Amino acid sequence: MGVCQNIPKFKPSMKTNAQINDKHQNLQNTNISKKTKETDQTSKVNYSSLYTTNKLETTPSNISSNSTCVQTNLLNKPQFFTIEATIGEIEIPISVEKKEKIIIKINQNFETNNNKSDILPPNHWSFLKNEKPVNFLGYNNHKYKNINIGAILMRISGDKRIYFLNKVENLIISNNKGNLLIYANLDPEDYELYEPKGSISISIIGGNYAFDNDLYYSYNINCFSNNHKINYDSKEYKILYYMNKARNNIKKFYEDYYGLNDIISLEFKEFIFNNSIYKRDELKMNKELIDLAMKHCEDLCENETAGHIGTDGLDLKSRFNNNYKCYYFGESIIYNINNPLFIVKNLLQDKYSKKKKNRNNLFFNQFHQVGICLKEHPIYKFCCVIVFSE
Repeated sequence: MGVCQNIPKFKPSMKTNAQINDKHQNLQNTNISKKTKETDQTSKVNYSSLYTTNKLETTPSNISSNSTCVQTNLLNKPQFFTIEATIGEIEIPISVEKKEKIIIKINQNFETNNNKSDILPPNHWSFLKNEKPVNFLGYNNHKYKNINIGAILMRISGDKRIYFLNKVENLIISNNKGNLLIYANLDPEDYELYEPKGSISISIIGGNYAFDNDLYYSYNINCFSNNHKINYDSKEYKILYYMNKARNNIKKFYEDYYGLNDIISLEFKEFIFNNSIYKRDELKMNKELIDLAMKHCEDLCENETAGHIGTDGLDLKSRFNNNYKCYYFGESIIYNINNPLFIVKNLLQDKYSKKKKNRNNLFFNQFHQVGICLKEHPIYKFCCVIVFSE
């Protein structure tokens, strides 16, 4: 399978002479390979720099992160979540029924413990350079679709309706059954303008608190089993979570996670239609592949470079031959993004690769094992390395 990466528009000075040109490798035998070099159009990628902290959301302390049951939120027990400033939607593990009432409250007195957000006032975030931090109402002088940039919005998976959380306390009657998706109002055509920082704290009364298997409603995916202990709070786990959802039921994934703010091409719609009946096996985390992804990710970040060729001159095939021999393997690298759902949506759409090699990696039937590593990059803000194997 091929290897693919998304490289931002700007190109920094590199500390090494490693080439960044994308390579598509057809590896049908570990001893025989054909290599073709091409310059991918991924340099046109429009992902912005983004900054968040270690967690996308804060889970209630009385609920185990590896629980497989659904717990009901009693009306007198609100659930608290921290919504980090990020590009793309954050899924809150609260499921609601159609016509159910829920109360979402902005916790204005929330104090953050995140050292990286200390420069911001409590419960504020920022997205625009040279602009002061704003609260949940966003920037009054910058708008997208007549709503302030940075204003906190919500929708329910499977429903296109957008709820504007424009009050400290919002009573919402759900228009659809699904999970809550919360995000900042941003222009999808201008992501590179944004530098997200800070967070907004909310509490939710109503709905059901769902974890793990129950978040897979109607996806029919079992909880992950593998040879590596899972950190359910890690972003790498959440990336795997959404990758398996897409592989299992691409039509439902599209209906759940693509809303009015997403730019959908005709080619992507045709792919969804043509693959709506296919189900792929879920990917499993593999310790050796995690180590392989981590070493390459650390190499790229520590040496301020990018690409599939390491600073030691080894390409993907050589790294696999030295550490993890297999028949099929591939690699995808994404920069500037640390939102797990947004990473998977961009792998899926693969806008800037003519041959859709990121998408091919994600949906290749022979891939069953995966290793994922996401780290901060000194130039590209973030670097996510995903390696696949049979």
